[in-house]
Amino acid sequence: MLGILYDIHGNLDALNAVLADADETRADRWLLGGDYGTPSPYPLETLARLRELPNATWIRGNGERWLLEPPEDRPEVTETYERFRGQIPDQEVRWLYSLPPQAELDGVLYVHGSPLADDESFAAEPQEGEERLLAGVRVRPQPSPVPPPGAERHRPRQPRQRWNAARRRSACAVGNVGG
Repeated sequence: MLGILYDIHGNLDALNAVLADADETRADRWLLGGDYGTPSPYPLETLARLRELPNATWIRGNGERWLLEPPEDRPEVTETYERFRGQIPDQEVRWLYSLPPQAELDGVLYVHGSPLADDESFAAEPQEGEERLLAGVRVRPQPSPVPPPGAERHRPRQPRQRWNAARRRSACAVGNVGG
């Protein structure tokens, strides 16, 4: 089973509680969706705990990108990152920054924020114009399963070429919800 963790923001207590619950589900692989521990009081401890997870796929969130590219239009973010500067070794900063912005697992594309930008997200309920956040993403036809011998054979339906907002998948945030 795939466990999915996003937006931990260094909340080590919440992460440990979520991982204790996840032990019951027997997650055997993980998608880690960014904003792991920066800025926060426990960035290195959070990263160490996440590195203990088996078969983890990591992607970069805006928090990791902002370590080297702070947003010029958000002075409050730049100020916060300046306060925490130096708590993560440079080698770790470079590794976090180098993480890929997206990953595809089992035919599902995972990003932080949206495919358009890691700091632009979908609303909780589908909104007019959100399709722009899917810039460049195409629906790919899924292979039709081979019917068992003796089963009726029907012509496969054509996949929908439009984004169906009702079928969006999302993951739960662990730490700073809404941040």
